[in-house]
Parts: sequence; structure tokens; C-alpha cells
Amino acid sequence: MGLLVCLLAAANAGAAPFADDFDRPDGNVGNGWTILRDGTVESLIVNNEVLVAGTTSASAWVRCGISRVVVGETKFSCDFKNDDVFNFHMQITLGNTVWSQAYIEVYTWPGGPLRYANSLNGSWPAAGWVEFGGANAQTVAGQYNNLMMELGEGGVVTVTLNGKLVGTVTNPSLTKIGSVTFASDADANTKGSVHIDNVQIGDVVRGVATNPNPPAGATDVPADVVLGWTPGEYAATHNVYLGTSQQDVTDATAADPKGMLVSQGQADAAYATPSPLEYGQTYYWRVDEVNAAPANTVIAGAVWSFTVEPYVYPITGVTATASSAQPGTGAQNTVNGSGLNASDQHSTELMQMWMSAGVLPNWIQYAFDKVYKLDEMWVWNSNQLVEAFVGFGAKDVTVEYSVDGATWTKLEGVPEFAWAPGSPTYTADTIVDFGGASAKYVKLTIDTNWGGMAPQVSLSEVRFYYLPTQARGPQPAVGAAGVALDTDLYWRPGRDAESHEVYLGTDRNALALVGTPTEHAFTPASLNFGTAYYWKVNEIGGSGPYEGDIWNFSTQEYATVDDMESYNDEDTRIYEIWVDGLTTGASGSQVGYDVAPFAERRTVHAGMQAMPFIYNNSAAPFFSEAEREFSPVQNWSSNGADTLSLWVQGAPSAYLESNGVITMSAAGHDIWDNADDFRFAHKTLNGDGSIVVKVESLVNTNAWAKAGVMIRQSLDADSTFVYMIQSFSSGVSMGWRPTTGATCGSATQAGIAAPQWVKLTRKGNVFTAQYSSNGTTWTDLKDAAGAIVSTTVVMNNPVYVGLCVTSHNTAATTTAVMSGAQATGNVTGASWQVTAIGDDPQPANDPADLYLIVQDTAGKTAKATNPTAVTTAGWTQWRVPLSSLTGVNLKSVKKIILGVDSRTNPIKGTGRIYIDDIGYGHPLQ
Repeated sequence: MGLLVCLLAAANAGAAPFADDFDRPDGNVGNGWTILRDGTVESLIVNNEVLVAGTTSASAWVRCGISRVVVGETKFSCDFKNDDVFNFHMQITLGNTVWSQAYIEVYTWPGGPLRYANSLNGSWPAAGWVEFGGANAQTVAGQYNNLMMELGEGGVVTVTLNGKLVGTVTNPSLTKIGSVTFASDADANTKGSVHIDNVQIGDVVRGVATNPNPPAGATDVPADVVLGWTPGEYAATHNVYLGTSQQDVTDATAADPKGMLVSQGQADAAYATPSPLEYGQTYYWRVDEVNAAPANTVIAGAVWSFTVEPYVYPITGVTATASSAQPGTGAQNTVNGSGLNASDQHSTELMQMWMSAGVLPNWIQYAFDKVYKLDEMWVWNSNQLVEAFVGFGAKDVTVEYSVDGATWTKLEGVPEFAWAPGSPTYTADTIVDFGGASAKYVKLTIDTNWGGMAPQVSLSEVRFYYLPTQARGPQPAVGAAGVALDTDLYWRPGRDAESHEVYLGTDRNALALVGTPTEHAFTPASLNFGTAYYWKVNEIGGSGPYEGDIWNFSTQEYATVDDMESYNDEDTRIYEIWVDGLTTGASGSQVGYDVAPFAERRTVHAGMQAMPFIYNNSAAPFFSEAEREFSPVQNWSSNGADTLSLWVQGAPSAYLESNGVITMSAAGHDIWDNADDFRFAHKTLNGDGSIVVKVESLVNTNAWAKAGVMIRQSLDADSTFVYMIQSFSSGVSMGWRPTTGATCGSATQAGIAAPQWVKLTRKGNVFTAQYSSNGTTWTDLKDAAGAIVSTTVVMNNPVYVGLCVTSHNTAATTTAVMSGAQATGNVTGASWQVTAIGDDPQPANDPADLYLIVQDTAGKTAKATNPTAVTTAGWTQWRVPLSSLTGVNLKSVKKIILGVDSRTNPIKGTGRIYIDDIGYGHPLQ
């Protein structure tokens, strides 16, 4: 199989412990992690964890994720949850990149045992994957598992799972750890995910301040930044140290503050400097956490740093033209940085400079993308090795500027351009002061050069600096989604700004002036749910007003009615708030499980919990309901709300047959290995016979999700069998288990996709398989040599003959649609009998309506019904227009009732659904 490995590699750039709980806003992982991508698989922070999710590419073994180097640490751990198709891997490596040198790697599939691969030199070990064995190596699918690997003397690595010793692996080549990797893998072209949280490298001191904001090493930080951090779990107060000396910030204490203690004993986990910080300055800071009395223990924090924004910025994307140029020495060379190194030293190579052809007058002109308030121009003059002899460098220069390229103003006070030394260590030595002139174009006319003889002139590099006058750096960021309705608008002010004009609206071409604050922040009067907004800020002051760019964001779609996150297993149990029929005896519902945890923590839409709703309508009163009463009452009519939303996950019906079309669902790890997990619709067969079916479609839960026909000795999971199946994307395949509990064999024809007919024939104990696109012209399944495949599996009469379906994914249910099923031979049984084979859960719901009832304080009610949610696999959003809840006062909602089936016309089925994220608002259009 082609596999994609999606990586999450973490490490510590210095010999200091490192921890990341990812408790920050959704989006980029940040915090020094580097993302590697492939296909649509992405690693992002979602709900305070890293979610590695998407669809893998068709290429085999493509790596993706994030990586970082480890220095001086030997202990590594993380929490992981693989409740989807993707497996989970963790690797420690001698080298600085994944699989570059000796490594030990541990992996598991969802709910599987831990296995390891031990490489002495970076190549794949001959032993391959080795299973640890023992109960301590067993992971739990759909729940967080904690995995830790620790390197000891002699390359002995100790592996611990969920606090229990799994085993040790010895690799003498692992003298140190260069990188650590957290990974997922899956079949090619497979959609899935893995959750990763609470990464820890080394022995992290508990209770220390973490997650600095701005992040450690950040640059271009606003001068009026508010410092923030995640407080230690036991902290009562905080001591904040801040200064420009790293050593003093490191050494300072409350007893000897060294002038660095800027706040002592503060309660908030944020610190605002009393005055703006110095532009361009690097600052160091530290937060010591002070625990509560009586211990009052002080836990010293790490020293972080950031650099404040510069006062002026270089203009980028400059276009240069000139009066003339020699081949290979065009004007653009003066603004493309081609001859500069990291220290801003220019080379002596002519091909990295501009040289005119000598046609007088010699001029060079620069165009910017817009009008800027210019501060300075830095000049690197001609720096050829022969410069001291020929003097091509500019000397007397006339500088002009323009906002439109038509009307020019001469800049006064331009200094003589310095003569460059023709040295590879040459830096800019002429600075031209523009004094804040506004310009989009600048023209240099070179009147004389330093040689005074040759007509050619030359420059190496020119750089323009500007003072930012427009509002910039908006928060919410451009394109931000899900912005809270009570958000403040913030921006970085222009250097000349004395006040600000804030414009806001839903039509970018018709923005309204909504405020004129003196601070660079504004609180809108009211925002609506699920709305795209546009805004801009015009800066007032100096030579302004300075027109701002138009920015955009969209607001949150829904406010929470119940996200199921507030419930626990002690004093706020989910079934105590959502009162069910098990409690009242009035219906067949059960909310929550019999034992803790009572809320669902595996199948969730968002967050960490969902509500399990079990319905049993097989007995009177033949419907199931649960209700929640609100105190205080809720108002669902504000901020443009027009929709009630809830997320529902059901399960397909196990088996439905209508007019010869069979719809059959199944989960299960596979029909493979030593025992099977699948759903089987079967009759009995004595002697020779065959069975055919057309697989119309199959839901993608894995490339090897299967649907087709089977003959089987028994209904035991380890029974002998032969099948002929259509997979989702791996072709048609004949598989068999030759003896009870044995490993399986198979033959596959790739490139065949549904819809497809499959056929299995038994003659004695010999089985053959065929496939067809039309059900009349059949193709024998053949091996690579072109021989017809057959297998001999001894089965005693009678045997079971029928239809088989498996998702090849314990965490997902596939649904197969089949038609034309027909068995020949001595077949008994008027209808198909349906059995779940194996011990993997096979969720299935009997069809029924899902309904909700809303009640106000006056007792008035309204009802909405969803006929498909109960039997729909995967999370489905049910949107109920509030306008359909007629007669109910939506400003005074007292109660909500959820129900399955019907009070008046019941179907009388059973099943289980999950409910999550109930909210009111407006969907973003």
C-alpha cells in the first residue's frame, strides 16, 4: 500500500526543557514549529491541540508536519488521540532531521498495540516493526493516550504508555537525541486525522509561566505591547522583570531587582508598559510565579526576548529604470539586493551593480507601489575592484521626487556621494535625508562621477526608508473568521496620527464613519452573527489625513446554547441537566452513559465532549425525549439571529432492502489478519454454488473499505472464508483464510472501481472469482503471470453464503449500496439474515425522525423535525429557521426538548445519536 506519513516533530533549540500545550487561538501552530505539508493534510491548532488532518496524496511515504532540533534533552512525551484512519508515530533520532541517522520509532493504529522499529544507521531495520507485547502496550482508540520515550545510558530507551512501563529498546548508536518526531500515517488518498497535545521535552518545572506573548524571539512588536503569558497552575501573583540587559533580567530577584523588576505581586497575567518602548530595541523579560500562602514559593521563569518595531521601514518591491545600462548591469541591480550579504556588505562584482552606457545625461529612477512618506535613502556607490582607478561612482547628484511622475520637486541639501573603496566589506556610506517628503517616484541625475573622465557612471545599491503613516496591523487580522460579536477593533497607528477615523460596514464600497477615537482602538456599537464586515482607519494628523486600506473579517455564526463542555462526573452530570426518560419514566431515552465518564468524549464535533442520546422505542410510549430548562431564560433574537443550529451524528441502518437494492453499513478493522470485523448478510448453502452482486457505491472510510460477496464456514470471527470484494479505491480483490485463525491471502486487480459486479463460485473446496462492469460479460481474476486465480479452502456443509461489508476503520462506518444479489445452488433461507461478526463495535440506528421542541415562559411551543439525521453517519449540522418556530417568544426561551421517533405515529426502533454544539445565530453566507 502507498502510505503518507504526516509528521509532527518537536525539539528544543537550547539545552532547556520545553513544553507546549497548544492552548492558543486556532490557526497556525507557531511557537517555533515548522510546518511540512503534503496533499491537503495540514497541521493546525484546533481547540487547543494540534490536529493533523486532511487527505493524503497519491505519492508513497510523503512526509508532512512540523520539525525542530533537540539539544541536550533525553525525555520526550505527548498526548495523542487517533480516532480516525491515521495511525500515530513517535520517533527519536540521532540526526537533526527525520530518519536521517539512527532512530527508534514507536507506532500504533487506532486502538492497536505499540510496535517499534530500531535503526542503527537511519536505514529501515531488517526486523521491521516489532510488537512490544503485553497488556501495557495496548492503546485506547478514540481517547487520549500518553506516550513517553526516555534515553538512558548505552542507548537504552524506556517506553511508557499511560504511566505504565511498556518495555525497553536498546540502540547503541543513539548517543544523544538530535530530533524528536510525532507523526501519523495512512494509506495514499485517504482522509483522516490525528490529535496531538501536551508535548514535553525534558523535565519541565511545573508551575512555571509559559506561552509568552509576544512569542519568544518575536520581532516587529508594537511599541505599546501588552505582555501576556499563561500562568503557572499554582500561581497567586506574578513578578515581572523587563529590561534591555539579558544578564540583568536573568540575575534579578525581588531582593536584588537590578532595576529590572517592573511589577511585583500583580494578580493579572498581563503587563502593560506605562509608556511606549524604544523603537528597534531588543527587550528581555521574565515572569516569576509566586504561589499562594503559606508557602509563597517563587518559581523563576525563563527569560524571553522580543524586538520592538523599527521607527522606519525599508520600502520593498521597488522598480528601477535608467537612462542606459550595459549588458547584465541593469538598473534593477540597485534594488534587488543581489550584491549584499547578511551584514549589508556589498560585493565587488560589476554584474551585481548598475553601470550606464555613458549616454548623457546619466539618470536612474525608482518607482514605488504607492506614495510613501520618505525618511532616508541609503546609498552603496559603485564598488568595483577598479573603482579607485577609474572612479565610476556617483559624486554630485541631483535628487528629485514626485507623487505622480509628472511634477517633480528637487530635494535640497543632498550630500556628495561618498567614494566606495572597492572592497568586499563595503557598507552604505551615504545617507540622503528626505525629511518626510511624500513621493511615489525618486529620480537621481548623476552630474559628475569620481573619475571625472569616463562618461559611464555606476551605483551598487540604493535603499529607501519610509515612516509608516497609514493605519496597519489590524486586529482582527485581515480575513479573520469567527470573530466574537463584542470584539474590539485595533490597529497600529501611523507615526503622525493624532486621532483616527474608523469606517465600518457590510458593503466595502459604502463604509460608514462610526467613530473618531484618539486611541488606536475602537469598540463597535453592535455586530451581527455570521456577517462579513469591512473596515478601514484614516489617520488624522501631520500632513494627513492618510487614507487607510480596507480590511475585512467575519463574525461568529452562533452563540452557544449548549456546547456540552460544562458537564463533569461529580456535581454537574449531563443527565442531571438534560433530563431523560430513564429519569422520568416518561419515554425511552437515556442521556449519558451508565458509568463515568457520563458524557461522550470520543465522538465529538468540537471541544472535548458531546451528548450521547440513546433511544429505545420498542416499548410504550414508543418515543424518546430529553429536555433542558434554562435559568435564566434565553434570548435568541439578538444580533441578527435567525437560525437555531445543532450538530448531530447518527449511524446508518445496518441493513435496508427496497426493490432489490440493498443498503448495508458496517464498521470494523477489516476482514483480514487472524480474525474479522464486519457485517454479514447471509443464507446457507449446501454443496456447490455461487453468489453475485453489483456494488453500486461505497463510502470512503479507507482505501480498503470493502463490499462484496462471501462464502464462510461459520459466524465466528476467525472462521475460514473466501470473498470477492470491491474496495473503495484499491480495486477488486479475492481474499481467503485457509484454516481457522490463520493469516489471510489475497489476489487483487487494481484500477477497478464501483459500480462493479463481483462473483464468487464454489466447486467442492475450490473457489474462483470474477468481476464485470455489466453483469453479463465476466472477467476472471488473474495473477501477475496471467493465470486464473483459484484457492482451495476446506469447508464442511452447510456453509454461509452472502454479502459482506467492512469499513477497514474502527472509528468510522461505511455504507455500501448493492443490487442484483443472487445466490445459486442449494441455498436455503427466504431472506437475508444480518449478523455483526467480530468484536469491533458495529453501530447502527433504526430509522426515525429527530425532532426538537422549543418552549417559552408562557408555555407556548413549536416543533421542528429532521427525518434523516438519525441515520446519517458523520457529523451533520441541522439548521432550524427561527421563523419556523411560530408562536414562541424567542426573547424568552425557557426549555428545549430533543426527541426521536414520534408521539403519534412511532416506528418503534432503537439506536444512539450524539448531539453537540447547540447554538443560535446566523450562518455566514
